[in-house]
Amino acid sequence: MLELKNIYKKYATKKGVEVHALKDVSIVFGQTGLVFVTGKSGSGKSTLLNLIGGLDIYDSGDIIINNKSSNDFKQRDFDSYRNTMVGFIFQEYNILDEFNVAQNIGLALALQGQKVDDESVNKLLKDLDIEGLGQRNPNELSGGQKQRVAIARALVKNPKIILADEPTGALDSTTGTQLIETLKKLSKDRLVIVISHDLEFARKYADRMIHFIDGKIDYDITYTGKTVEENEPIKITNEGILIKPKYQLTPNDLEIINNYLKDKDNLTSIKLNKSSKFHDGFESTDESLINKSTEEFELIKSKLPLKASFSMALNALSHKKLRLIFSIILSSIALIMFGVVDTFSNYDARNKSYQSVIDNGHETIVLGYAKKSGGDWVYYNREIMNNNQKLLLESKYENQTFLPIYEDIRLFYSFFIDAKHDDMTYYDYDGLRQYIEADKEFLDNTNYELIGELPSNLEEVVIPMYLFEQFKTYGYIDESDNKFEIDTPEDIIGKTISSSYFEFTISGVMDYKYDLSKYETLKNHPRNESISGNLYWEFREFMDKSPAGLFILGKGITQKVNEFQSKNTSSVLIHTSLTNNVFFSYINKISELNLSDIVTFKDLSVNDKTPLDIVVDQNTMEYIANQIMGLDIKHDIGLNYVLSNYYDEATALLDIYYPQYANLESIPVEFKQDIIYLSLGSQVLTQDDQKLISALSIKYYLDNFEPITYTMNIDMVNNGNDVIYEEFRVIGYSSDASRSTFYVSDTKFDEIVVKPDAKYFSLITPTKTLTKKNFYQMIEENMDKSQDYRFEVMDADVNYLVFLSENIYSMQTFFFYTALIMASFAGLLMFSFMSSSVAYKKQEIGILRAIGASSKDVLGVFSKETLMISLINLMISIIGTIIVSDLLNKTMIQSLNLKTTLFDFGIKQIILLMIISLSIGFISSALPVLKTANKKPIDAIKNK
Repeated sequence: MLELKNIYKKYATKKGVEVHALKDVSIVFGQTGLVFVTGKSGSGKSTLLNLIGGLDIYDSGDIIINNKSSNDFKQRDFDSYRNTMVGFIFQEYNILDEFNVAQNIGLALALQGQKVDDESVNKLLKDLDIEGLGQRNPNELSGGQKQRVAIARALVKNPKIILADEPTGALDSTTGTQLIETLKKLSKDRLVIVISHDLEFARKYADRMIHFIDGKIDYDITYTGKTVEENEPIKITNEGILIKPKYQLTPNDLEIINNYLKDKDNLTSIKLNKSSKFHDGFESTDESLINKSTEEFELIKSKLPLKASFSMALNALSHKKLRLIFSIILSSIALIMFGVVDTFSNYDARNKSYQSVIDNGHETIVLGYAKKSGGDWVYYNREIMNNNQKLLLESKYENQTFLPIYEDIRLFYSFFIDAKHDDMTYYDYDGLRQYIEADKEFLDNTNYELIGELPSNLEEVVIPMYLFEQFKTYGYIDESDNKFEIDTPEDIIGKTISSSYFEFTISGVMDYKYDLSKYETLKNHPRNESISGNLYWEFREFMDKSPAGLFILGKGITQKVNEFQSKNTSSVLIHTSLTNNVFFSYINKISELNLSDIVTFKDLSVNDKTPLDIVVDQNTMEYIANQIMGLDIKHDIGLNYVLSNYYDEATALLDIYYPQYANLESIPVEFKQDIIYLSLGSQVLTQDDQKLISALSIKYYLDNFEPITYTMNIDMVNNGNDVIYEEFRVIGYSSDASRSTFYVSDTKFDEIVVKPDAKYFSLITPTKTLTKKNFYQMIEENMDKSQDYRFEVMDADVNYLVFLSENIYSMQTFFFYTALIMASFAGLLMFSFMSSSVAYKKQEIGILRAIGASSKDVLGVFSKETLMISLINLMISIIGTIIVSDLLNKTMIQSLNLKTTLFDFGIKQIILLMIISLSIGFISSALPVLKTANKKPIDAIKNK
């Protein structure tokens, strides 16, 4: 059944001294019987027991178990061997404190995978005289009762071998005797090996005694019941020849020995027969007479029950609670930061922007065009767009309509609001100037609500609902100061507002369905008071960039405006005898004038003009005439005009202002122009009179002078053309020109005036037809800083969401490294705690291993302890991350008036936190747990 062959075992002390505990020990054990192993302390007997029980590993030799060598055994094989065949009884009882008596006994059975039978446990308790103690805890038992519980635990799995290490050492003599008698009974059907220094018990109860001295067997005797006769000095046995101490061999003795030796082929030992003197009834053990087992070697792998494993794990958590709580808090904070970091990394500006547009109910998106600027710090400046950019967008996003937003016309709507500037509030923005041209198909792809009609011509306009609200608040006043109360959109329809070019009739009101409630607090701040904070400027930017303040004008209005603007020129006339003068003028074709309105130099006809001849307006011609003729001629014409048409009125005024003169004729010639025309004439001449005098002055110039050629600088302001320098001849003027205008030949007009392409700052497109994929593409371009030019979504919320994505990396980095530092510190604390916990439970681990548990079972206990800690960390971190994410969302949603959450905590973050939590727990506990789990059970029991 059990055989030791040439076993060697040595130890090294802490000082490095080598101790040979067992030296070439060979023993064959029977299947039953009570074997006492005796010897002094340090003789090797306990080492022998540990090796037999698989609690320690021999250095050389072999242990044969049921005819199977253990040389190739791994730790798990020894674990299974103990679990299947061995029951231990320790001097210190070694009962597990976290289990009651019944649980301690049942645990050994459960490790074999068997169901714990209460009836069997109770029978054992009864047989061992501890009936009724099953539910008691170990601290409620006496020493003898604890030792009987240890025996019950060893017996419950019906082991083939019971190993008892000094089982009576901690008991009184009576209890010790009872224990040995119990073991004696048990040895009838199993092998019981008892380590003891009590030779009295051994002589009385042992079936076999093996005595050790200095790691070697001093003698090995078996009880036979025979008395050794004193007159038998020589005895021949299977072990050799035994000679009585101090006996002198006779010739007859030598003959007997020689006859015995002549048939022997091997070495024969001759030694003193000391046993006969001290152990009456014992003879040297004849191992050839021992019945060896024919049973097959079959082992049962241990499996620690889940309930027991959790119970031990929970018990371990109660150790050093403060350190555990601190470790959990730090780990949880680190996990929360990791959770927040991953929540940040989960942030997708494209998706959030899309959600923002949808949640805000935006029917359209406005796109701007920007040019890259800056060096290390890249930023983009808005650029004017033309049809090239529009076509580019339409090629990128098929089936998507892009409508230009213009700023060419300034509508003076604030002149028609019945309120003074200071009586209005900061909510009443007067800078609206953006418009689109009416496009029914485009508007049909939105849910904008039109009250009234779209413009049917170039003289109608649809105003935004925001502007209607101002008219509703303050009322409408027309150019004749007639006031009207406005209550409904219908009340404003038909009213007019003016612009820099046209007067428009309001044909409708468009509700763009923008929520402006965020800015309504501005209504509490009058314009005549200063305002702090950024809300007003944010509001202005919003109104400038969003469709909320868009006007809708008739289709083709922009082209009409461009025609006017394209004729706007800054001109400089230069003549050698004259000073330079700048005229801000329009330029037009002579062919568009009525011939009857053109006044030319004498002997010239407009039909005779050359491509470099020009006609100017009356004011410009008057200026030229005055420069050429001098003012004396004009003043003389004016003097004659007063004398001819206002003689009496001038005479009456003369008596008042110049009484020194008797009449007008008495005024000296050199003073007549100043007194009669400039002084008295200014009081009697009408505006028409002045125009007529001007015309007479010009006529005089044209009749008496020749046309002069001027070097003229024409700078086309609006179309960006280069400055033109030409030698122009002024041949006359138009008496019908209502404003400063230069008229050139058709040829020169086409050369000078280049009709500009339509220009606009932004494009608008409906969201109804915009796919999510295309929207994502727009946002990706919005975020791409590698391009020299890019299109940008002009939405405050979207811009912030994009900005957040560009800056979230730094936030991620901060949280990540902080979390990493705290996780490392938490891991160290966890390592310290688990090391302490393992050290605290080390002896229990050894006991558990001794009664049959495997390293895997030990790992299971601490894995569950780690798992429980990790799950606590996980729950705290999940709750904490949700709270932090919610606070961040609420703060940003409230401050930015967003309708979408920024940071979404979901299953991905839970899985990540679970992985990190378990990783921190298991990595930090792996070293101490694995180290202890792989210890030899005897080292764990001795708490080494």
